[in-house]
Amino acid sequence: MARKLVSREELYALLEPWKFTPPDVDANRALEDDLWARAGKERAVLISDMSGFTRITRTRGILHFLALFQQAHRIGETMFERHGGRFLKTAADNLFALFDTVGAAAACAQSMLHEAEKLNAGVPSADGHVKLCIGIGFGRILELSDDGFGDQVNVAFKLGEDVAEQGRSSSPSPQWRTCASRPRTGTWRRSCRGLSRLKRATCSSSTGCSRRVDDEAFTAIAAAA
Repeated sequence: MARKLVSREELYALLEPWKFTPPDVDANRALEDDLWARAGKERAVLISDMSGFTRITRTRGILHFLALFQQAHRIGETMFERHGGRFLKTAADNLFALFDTVGAAAACAQSMLHEAEKLNAGVPSADGHVKLCIGIGFGRILELSDDGFGDQVNVAFKLGEDVAEQGRSSSPSPQWRTCASRPRTGTWRRSCRGLSRLKRATCSSSTGCSRRVDDEAFTAIAAAA
């Protein structure tokens, strides 16, 4: 029988005994080991961010942006379920989901971007387009019933919220292929302002690669796991 997930409120209560002075490091270590044993999971973390918040809210109003976010939310909710993810929460204009593998998260991200592209094709004004930027990290995190914490959560948020850069796409290097076939070694990013614009992915890992890649490479990454 699967253990019940700890909530954020319960986690904070369990952290009450935490000590902030060096002599108590052993007590902290015991508590830390217990909490990681209870909530630690290896997960792919997907963060989807909406591009254009400041500009759109200032020119069209917050309700216009919220209507766009509602569409992004609908896309995310549908694709998370389709690709076996767990929709954890929304945070501002971000969607936060967890997957068992990077491959599943990558396939979901690709599906979300294609759904956004199809939706945007029927809207002539760019201010009515759903513009998604998606970041993915993989590693051991604290998976809670209503939240998640860990280095790879932070990585995914930073990658997802980063602004898509302009430039040309290029084929992946051998180092990138290593990251694609061994997703546990690193983290990667896929972001765009609608699929009509540049597609960019960046891999940061122990192999030291940092490359722009094209759609074909991104599809390969999605199938890697």
